Amino acid sequence: MPVMSGLQAAHEIRQMEEGFHLTCTPILFLTGNESAVQIDQAYQAGGDGHLCKPFTSHAA
Repeated sequence: MPVMSGLQAAHEIRQMEEGFHLTCTPILFLTGNESAVQIDQAYQAGGDGHLCKPFTSHAA
């Protein structure tokens, strides 16, 4: 993203929701990075889920 990272965007969204007493918007991170640290950072920023590319939508 050109202006801010996905982590920053999620954090900003959560702050706006809290400040305006809005319901939570589901935030899913889609990334090619499977690192546990990166996934943890996504949840700490306010993310609700993490998908690693490439992914399939059907059950295995």
